[in-house]
Amino acid sequence: MLGQGAAQFVRDRLLEQSDEYRVWICQICGIMVPVDKNGARKECPLCGCNKIVRIKIPYGAKLVVQELMGMNIIPRILVDEHGKVRAEAFDDALFDKYAKKPQP
Repeated sequence: MLGQGAAQFVRDRLLEQSDEYRVWICQICGIMVPVDKNGARKECPLCGCNKIVRIKIPYGAKLVVQELMGMNIIPRILVDEHGKVRAEAFDDALFDKYAKKPQP
């Protein structure tokens, strides 16, 4: 009985009742993308694509991601076009498939 509701209880406490934060994530490389105050989406600063999805994460997770990025460790949140976490691993072939190539 106790184990069946534990995951939902933790999600409810840590995300929905506490500190839900919405952030824009690039679908290709999985990093957080800065957005203007008026909500105008920009392209990803890393890969240059404009495939961006808005997701909900706990504010503590956002802080951890930013602290790691400050230490030059870039965690990636891989999502699909609907904001669901992808199961495939990030590799160079996936990046080359979707990223824009620089124009010579």
